[in-house]
Amino acid sequence: PYDEYIKSVSEVVKREAAKHGLDIPFILMEPGRSIAAPAGVTLAADGAQKSVLFVTTGGFYGETVQAVRAFALEDCFADIYCLRFIKPVDEPYLVSLASSYEAVVLVEDGVRLGGIGEYLQGVLYAHGKTRVAVKAFPDAFLAHGTREEICMDAGMSPRDIAEAAKALLHGKGA
Repeated sequence: PYDEYIKSVSEVVKREAAKHGLDIPFILMEPGRSIAAPAGVTLAADGAQKSVLFVTTGGFYGETVQAVRAFALEDCFADIYCLRFIKPVDEPYLVSLASSYEAVVLVEDGVRLGGIGEYLQGVLYAHGKTRVAVKAFPDAFLAHGTREEICMDAGMSPRDIAEAAKALLHGKGA
């Protein structure tokens, strides 16, 4: 049951925070995310220094999780915000959320031109958030292949997504 799951997650977080001399963070777990990802996978922790917010569509959640794991191995902190719906977007909430991060990477499974990533980048730019990158497919015909091959050819592999975040943090753009 959900209550037992929350209790076990809370115990692990408290133990690890104590082990590393950290304050116990506030953690929000949203049940019902199983449409886009397993419930309890998308965690948002407050109080920690955050580097990058990855905003993704459900179709690219798996690749984004892999990118964040690789990113974390380099002692960079990141959170994932999975868009449950493309529209409507709660723009004030997104702008507020993004303000807690040094940079934002928008990852989508559509094309860059005219896509939700480009739209959200404009919203964030309009509110002064300029360290934003969009990772999406090019507006071009892509060769057939496995999902992994197509993502690699299009610059949409987990490694490419993580590299975009690192470039933003190091002032190189994405």
